[in-house]
This record gives sequence, C-alpha cells and structure tokens, in this order.
Amino acid sequence: MAKNEVSELIPARFRTAKATLFFDRFMNFFIKFGGLGVIAAVFAIFVFIFSQVLPLLQSASVKEQAALELPPADYVLIGADEWSERPFAVERSGRVTFFSSADPKSKISFEPPADIKVPVSAIAYAAPQQKLLMGFENGSFMVFDVRFEPHYQSGTRTIVPDLLPSTPLIDPDAGGEASGGAVKALSFGQSSDVQLVGLIRSAGASDRVQVVRMVRESTLYSEGQMEVDNVYDLSSQIQGRPEKILVNSSADGILVANNHGDIYYFGIGDEKASLRQTFQPFTGREDPEVSSLNYLNGGVSVVVTNREGINRVFSLLIPKGSTKRIFEKTKEFKSLGGPAVFFSPSLRNRAFLIGHDSLVSVRYGTTATIRWEQEMPFWIRHAFLGPRYDRFFLLDKESKLHIYKLHDPHPEAGWKAFFGKVWYDGYAEPGYTWQSSGATDDFEPKLSVIPLIFGTLKGTFYALIFSLPIALLAALYTSQFAHPRFKVFIKPTMEIMASL
Repeated sequence: MAKNEVSELIPARFRTAKATLFFDRFMNFFIKFGGLGVIAAVFAIFVFIFSQVLPLLQSASVKEQAALELPPADYVLIGADEWSERPFAVERSGRVTFFSSADPKSKISFEPPADIKVPVSAIAYAAPQQKLLMGFENGSFMVFDVRFEPHYQSGTRTIVPDLLPSTPLIDPDAGGEASGGAVKALSFGQSSDVQLVGLIRSAGASDRVQVVRMVRESTLYSEGQMEVDNVYDLSSQIQGRPEKILVNSSADGILVANNHGDIYYFGIGDEKASLRQTFQPFTGREDPEVSSLNYLNGGVSVVVTNREGINRVFSLLIPKGSTKRIFEKTKEFKSLGGPAVFFSPSLRNRAFLIGHDSLVSVRYGTTATIRWEQEMPFWIRHAFLGPRYDRFFLLDKESKLHIYKLHDPHPEAGWKAFFGKVWYDGYAEPGYTWQSSGATDDFEPKLSVIPLIFGTLKGTFYALIFSLPIALLAALYTSQFAHPRFKVFIKPTMEIMASL
C-alpha cells in the first residue's frame, strides 16, 4: 500500500500538519548544525589561545639583514640610533663615523675638537644616555652628546646624526697637587641633574681611581651647564691594580675590579665616597681575574665573566637577617669557552648580547636563559644590541659591519618563568612570584603561574568546605522531608541551578 493511501486512512485529527513536519525537519538540521558550530567554536577558541601562548614559549630568531664594508681602521666601539638606521663606529684616535644601514655610501664623520692637542687614550659609550666619553693622555676627559634627529622630506624619513660637546674639557686634578696620568678606562652615569664619571688613570704600578661628580645648577628660566661638584680619589681603598670601572645608572654607586679578581663597591654621596662591599665573583677558580664587568638595564644587576668564560650575574639585594644592601650571586649561565670579547645590554629589558671570538649569544638575565646562540663564520671585534631590541650589529676583524634582525617579542617568558623559581632583582631569594606589570613601579613583570594555580585550588577547597555540606543537606531535605507542594517548585529550581 502506497504511503499516500495509508495517510488517507488516518483520520484528519491525527494527521501531522505539514508545517509541523517542516519545522521538525528544520529544527533537526538546526540542532545538528548548531552542535557542530559549538564544537567548531570551542576548537577555534583553543586554536586562538594556543596561537597566542606559543610565542611565549619560543626562543629568539635571528636573520642577517645587511653587511657594510667599513674603511679599515682601529675601531674601539660601535653603536647605533634608536631605529638602528644609523650605526656608528669610533676609532682609537677619537674619530666618530656614522654610516647608514640603507645606503652603504652614506658617511658622516666627526673629529675630536681641534683645540685639544692631547691624544685620546680611552673611549667609552653610555648607550642609555647617548653619551660618548673621551679620556686623554694628560688625564683630562670630555663628554659628548650623540644625537639623532629624524628629518622628513617628501614622505621619507632620514636620521641626521650629530656629535656635540656636553661638558668642557675637565681635568680632575685641576687645583690639586697630583697631575698627569693618562686615562686608561672611564665610565658614565646620570640621574636627573647629577652626572658621575669614573676614571682609571695610569700612575706607575698601582694606577689611580678617581670619581668626578658633576651637577647642573638650574633656574626657573634656564638650565645651567654641568659643573664639577666634587672629585673623589678612591685609590687608597683599593688593593692591587684597578683594571675595570663601572658607574651605575643612578649616579650614586661605582664598581672597581682589580687584577686579583676583587670587586669594590662604593657609594657616592654629595660629600663623600664610602666603601660598602668587597667581593670576589670567581673565588676558588684557578683564574679569578674579572675579564668583563657590565650592568644590565636597571642598574641593579651586574654581569661578570672571567678568562675561562664563566658568566655570572650578581644583584644588589638585602640578604635575610641583614639590613645592608650588597651584591650577591643570583644567576650563572653556560660558559662562553673564553673571556668575553664584547658585551651589550638591552635598553628595553634584562637581555644582553655577549660573546667570545666567533660565538654570539643573546641571554636573558632574569631567567638565566639563552635566547639564541650561534657560531659565526667570522671573528668578532665589537658588538652592539639595538636600543629597541630588534637589531644587533657585529663588527668583524675585516672591518665589516654585519646587521642582524632579532625577533624575540617575549624574552621574559618561557617554561622557567611560568613554572620555575626565578630570582628577581632586589629579592633575597628565588621564588614563585606573580605580579602584573602595572602592580607596582618595579621594572619588569613577574610571570609565575604557580601562585595562580595554588590560589585557585585553595579558593576552590575553601569554597567546598562551606558549600558541600549545605548542598548535601539541602538535597537530602528536598528529596525526603520537603512538602510535595513545596517540592514542586524547589526541585526544578535546584536542578536548573545544578545544570548551570
């Protein structure tokens, strides 16, 4: 019997309306499609979350961008502007040449002031303040501003460099009994209207250590020039021969390393310089002498290496049970295999560029992780990490400047930062610490998820202590003791709440 004939035998009042059948088929399709849509949406959410989390766990990537042939010369350091478009190189004679990463033929050179007849004996560059320091054979020094001005013409930006004197020629011995002694090393720090310059000057077998404190007298109408406020001679407090000197970014502290591997930490005030600590970062090693001494961004942690290539980080902190803020070892990296030939800190985070001969390594000071490392096909004389942490420059022994693009958007993240103990700057010990970047004025966020996990579990446990007995008693009362008229309303309400 045909389907239509069977349908005709069914009384009209029992037949299903065509609209109902259509709506039923539509809802059947809609529910299936909606269910698949929900599954697809949840899957897409997981894919999106994974795509956002994956970069946090990846290491840095590096790609060579360009290479410039520099004129053969005795270069002592290199640097670059904020946009890494105008790298520059400084020769031992004091000549500064600015190049262009886009145009190899573009060069702008500056010579030391013509009225200075004394040869240059030491050069240093303070990248955070863009200050170039030159020390001379007669013991004097001068500070220069390295400036980069963007100029726009026909929609094209051009970076125009300039080198301007920031201070006059300063003789630390002016008006004193001592005189002479070439500057062998110097360092710079600045905070507000105070500048600090540390110098090591030749003086026979022991050498001298001097600190020049300069201040700017400002008025309501103008800013005055930097003038020498005080000169401190720290030589008598240092044993052995001073070899390295380092001024912190707040211009109130100085580190001096001698040939025995000792580091002296001095606090510099308005009226006096006081010795706060003496420590040896490589005590017990066959060769404890410090081969490199550099601050990380923030001026709290210092990176040291010895001739064996051992790379350690010491940070200022207040140890438990003490009230004195001193340097203590907080991190240790894999050995470089030899003394650090170059070092350049990031100005954006705690990363730094370091290496020995042909080895180049990008490392992160907070988590003690190596973000990227590679042996280059050439030996490196000098290196500079771009101010935006997106480029770095390598100058090889053939005077060829290699420019590399660095992609490392989240150096502070990683498995160790999320799940391991991290020793943050200023903390007395490593720990699991969570703190968003906006929580305090501290420089960097602290990303451990362990406190979040334990906090969630603890909150859940305490909630169950109160909710579980109440829920069980409520269910027991509703099912066994509640009046039927009361149960009609309460039971469906509880079931709906449970489903939610």
